[in-house]
Amino acid sequence: VQVEVESNAADACLSGLVFSDSAGEALPAVVDGCTTVVIDAIDDNVYGCTDESACNFDSDATADDGSCDYGDYCWDGSQVCDLADCPDQPGGDVAVYYNTDSAIAGFQFNVSGADVTGASGGAAEAAGFTVSTSSSVVIGFSLTGSTIPAGEGVLTNLSVVGDTDEVCLSGLIVSDPAGNQYAAEVIDCTTIVIDEIETCEDDNACNTGDDGACEYPEDNFDCDGNCTVEEDCNGDCGGDAVVDDCGVCDGPGYSYCWNGDAVCDLADCPDQPSETFAVYFDSDVDIAGFQFNVDGATVVGAGGGAAEDAGFTISNSATTVLGFSLTGGTIAAGNGVLVQVEVESNAADACLSGLVFSDSAGEALPAVVDGCNTVVIDAIDDNVYGCTDSDACNYNDDATADDGSCDYGDYCWDGSQVCDLADCPDQPGGDVAVYYNTDSAIAGFQFNVSGADVTGASGGAAEAAGFTVSTSSSVVIGFSLTGSTIPAGEGVLTNLSVVGDTDEVCLSGLIVSDPAGNQYAAEVIDCTTIVIDEIETCEDDNACNTGDDGACEYPEDNFDCDGN
Repeated sequence: VQVEVESNAADACLSGLVFSDSAGEALPAVVDGCTTVVIDAIDDNVYGCTDESACNFDSDATADDGSCDYGDYCWDGSQVCDLADCPDQPGGDVAVYYNTDSAIAGFQFNVSGADVTGASGGAAEAAGFTVSTSSSVVIGFSLTGSTIPAGEGVLTNLSVVGDTDEVCLSGLIVSDPAGNQYAAEVIDCTTIVIDEIETCEDDNACNTGDDGACEYPEDNFDCDGNCTVEEDCNGDCGGDAVVDDCGVCDGPGYSYCWNGDAVCDLADCPDQPSETFAVYFDSDVDIAGFQFNVDGATVVGAGGGAAEDAGFTISNSATTVLGFSLTGGTIAAGNGVLVQVEVESNAADACLSGLVFSDSAGEALPAVVDGCNTVVIDAIDDNVYGCTDSDACNYNDDATADDGSCDYGDYCWDGSQVCDLADCPDQPGGDVAVYYNTDSAIAGFQFNVSGADVTGASGGAAEAAGFTVSTSSSVVIGFSLTGSTIPAGEGVLTNLSVVGDTDEVCLSGLIVSDPAGNQYAAEVIDCTTIVIDEIETCEDDNACNTGDDGACEYPEDNFDCDGN
């Protein structure tokens, strides 16, 4: 169509196109070059990637379908259609070293400067460790509890991608067999150092510079075990053994015989003369066997006596004598010599102990030693039992055995002991007056008594006021059940009946109350006088009532105290 415009036809440009077909459907109309309408309603395009820089550019395509593929990025950031075309990536193996004075049970560290792709070899693999890696973390541990022993070398070899010279460890954790963390450190980026064990720094030690506590040579030796002093007769370095008087190295020297002779061999001593002492018995039952020890002398033999007469077999050691019958014979009840005992010497010092005597049934007999060498057996109970103490109240002159029934009576008040309390001496005591001096009414009182035991209280102002007065042996309490009071004044408060020295009676712990139940500031003077001074006393000599209770009172002007 030809369009007529007022002017500037060269500037005219189409827009807002609306075109339709015979069915009334909109047509895809576009403007080309301002004045040409292009309608391409029939799709005769060839679709594909129309970007020449794409890996899959299609030169025949007339319309882009969004399928353009630009390949992948290489490790250095360059982009290629085939990763096989990427330049070779730098990398390799990095050895992680260790130097430790303690066994390693596990380790973990971070790796910077390159990406880790694996770890193998070294002491970790030799110890059967499982070593796991990510791109920046390495962990090594044992599933069987094995450890990497103290020492030094390659811990593990890291396979890395990147510059191997830039690899550095950090975040180091190394554990001991108990699961505790070592104070490990990284030096020179790839060496793990553990220095847990003390290093000896004493130049005088045999192991100076080595791990562990300092070790010193034994006395009298150098670090190589060489003796640095003189050896004794036994060849002991620095020993004190010497040859004794008998020519024996470190020997005991002379031994002394029973007679005081000095000999090198006791077999060279002259025979020692022996002595014999008799062992007596006094038994009320038959004896079937016996054994006893001999103290104070050395036994060399035993025989004779009633034991031999009864056909007993008698044997002895240096300290013990044993007698028994192989045929069941017994030593009849009675008394006499039981056996003769031969000792080396000092028969007068010999004394029996550890008695074991039995009857024909094998039962133990109650054997005791009397006077060192007499055995007494009292197995048959023929005693008369009763109190055998002549000091007891129930002493039995016929008793032969004490039955624990002795009665020693009772104690009197003065500590003497009598069988009948009626025999006690009269107990001292009497009455003690408790005085009072008060300027205020008394509604109740309580005090402790020392020096004698109180048995009662009566009379005095307390009884006159109708007070109830109660006592124990050391406490007196007075009060009124009707609310009455003891008026201000002075006199006898109450009379105490006491047992003991009346001159020693003294009051303490004083409590005196007023009609309102409040406590007075009362005091005890001269042990038995209660003083209450609650009301102010006039002490002005110019007052008309000087010395009296109450506030001071003065005469009117121009008058004296008598009103003149």
